[in-house]
Amino acid sequence: PITHRRAAKRERIEEEGERERRRERRYECYELLDPSSLNRVGQGLLKTPRFNLKGVKDCIYKNAGDLERGPLSKHTYTLAESQRDTKMEDSGAILCHISTLKDMLDQVNEEIEANIQITREIESEIVKCSEIENALAANESDLTKTLYVSHFELTGLLAVTKDLRNSVEIMEKELCRLRMKRDETLNRIHDQRERFIAMCLEFQKDIDKANDNELCILLSEKEFLENEIHILEEKNNALKNSMLAFVEGILEDLISSNSALQVEIQSGSQENDKLLKDIHNMKSSLLSTIAIEDIRVRAPLLIWVGSDLWVGSSSGPSVLIQLDDIFVHTA
Repeated sequence: PITHRRAAKRERIEEEGERERRRERRYECYELLDPSSLNRVGQGLLKTPRFNLKGVKDCIYKNAGDLERGPLSKHTYTLAESQRDTKMEDSGAILCHISTLKDMLDQVNEEIEANIQITREIESEIVKCSEIENALAANESDLTKTLYVSHFELTGLLAVTKDLRNSVEIMEKELCRLRMKRDETLNRIHDQRERFIAMCLEFQKDIDKANDNELCILLSEKEFLENEIHILEEKNNALKNSMLAFVEGILEDLISSNSALQVEIQSGSQENDKLLKDIHNMKSSLLSTIAIEDIRVRAPLLIWVGSDLWVGSSSGPSVLIQLDDIFVHTA
């Protein structure tokens, strides 16, 4: 776009310069024109095509050059002295005709500029159409690619559909075979059930006929064992209840003894704290007494706390006093 604007600006500047040069040449030609040359220029303009600016320029410059080169200009100045009145009248007609030609030339220039503008618009439209054509071509290529992909997918789906149909047929055959096998199994189970029922009925008949006494004995033993089981369950429940009561009593005793021990421990800890406080007070009082005595006697001291602290001198007699972890050595 910047290049197009610069080119358009350059073209406008060139057109304005060309228009100024053409106007200067036309003004130079006005001084040299006579009616015959003016008619010749007008006829050349009328014969020139309407939108052919180059032909108009060539016609004007050709006639102007002929006038500048020679015979016409000399003839005009020669006739000016003898025919002054006629020339004044012809000058008005010439000027009118020149103004008419100027208007025609300006109109032609305006139409040419309008045509140039239309041409530029057409070129811009052509560029837009080419861009649209490129976009449509790209879209067409994308659609073609999509069509090929869809065709490929459709081919794959058709193959899968064929395989699925074959598998469905195989499954239907397998299902028919399984149904036949199930019917055979049900018939066999029904036959076996009928035989089992018949055997059970025969067994019951045999028991009713030959084994009535044995059955009564077994039933009586069953009832006796059930009674024994019931009695044992009651004894077991009573034992469980007594064990639970015993365990609960033991737990209560343990809890009470534990609480008593806790109370004793708390009281012992309180007494221990009191003793520690008394010991601390005694230590502080003893240290203060020793310090006062040392100041009074002005003797050096040796003091160990545990076996970590030492103060004093190494000369003179000594007395060792022990109190817990505090040792006082006086010289």
